[in-house]
Amino acid sequence: MRRALVWLCVLAHLGLLAPQTRAEDEPQTPAESEPRAEPLPELDLHAPEDPGPNLLGFGLAGAGLAAGIGLTVFLKTEADDRYDAYQVLADQELAREMRDSAERYDRLSLIGMVVAQVSFVALVVLLIEDRHRVTIPPQGEPLIEVGADGARVGWRVAP
Repeated sequence: MRRALVWLCVLAHLGLLAPQTRAEDEPQTPAESEPRAEPLPELDLHAPEDPGPNLLGFGLAGAGLAAGIGLTVFLKTEADDRYDAYQVLADQELAREMRDSAERYDRLSLIGMVVAQVSFVALVVLLIEDRHRVTIPPQGEPLIEVGADGARVGWRVAP
């Protein structure tokens, strides 16, 4: 909406918009034939302020990554300990119980690994997205100079 309004103001300022037609029988008053005394509003063609990084997203992705890795390490260590105990037990009933719990802890550590990987992907996406990059410097003026050594095109920040 804001861009459309800016473009309309630019087109009106350049006189490219079609003037409104009035009825032929309507007389023109002297006040209407004089130019307007009020100045046109100044156009703001600069990009909006950069809101900065998405701190909530970075925080959640980092917390998910840390929790996933911590959960994976803890549960995998517990599963390995229970599997080692299963291998040395002579009692079949207790050995089966230790094997089942080792498998359960292995599955839970896999869930922790998936959480860590999803959080890592989210963190990478947040780091590489550039939706808030300002493309027009907020101050300065365009610079176009032609000299003996060629043309220079750029943006003068400090006038």
